[in-house]
Amino acid sequence: MTTLKQLISESEDVQYEDVEIPEWGGATFRVRGLTAEQLDMYEAKQIALRRKDVGNDTEVSMRNHRAELVAQVLFDPDTDTRIFPDVKEGARILSRKSSGTVNGLFILAQKLSGMDREFGKKVADAKADFSDGQNS
Repeated sequence: MTTLKQLISESEDVQYEDVEIPEWGGATFRVRGLTAEQLDMYEAKQIALRRKDVGNDTEVSMRNHRAELVAQVLFDPDTDTRIFPDVKEGARILSRKSSGTVNGLFILAQKLSGMDREFGKKVADAKADFSDGQNS
């Protein structure tokens, strides 16, 4: 009998989508959603707080956050390997590309990672996904 722990551990629940990008030679790329650990690391990095020299004001650094996320989730669909193993280098390259293309991939990555849903909707979706058909 499979335990709930085994069920969770063995499930392949990270979503992905293969997309053709005409602006990049019509090549097909795989956009893979983030794991919970990757999402936590991404969000923690994006909220890097620095103290200003004067006063008690804080400054939030959000530089290249779209390009960095896209660099992290962009894969070669033939080999299923990350196109930019060095995410910082990937973010530098992607930050010089069309904002429309990068932003479109960013929005897709958010969707695949569940970042586009409100918490209440996530709970309702999870209940529906794992419902055994019985009323509570």
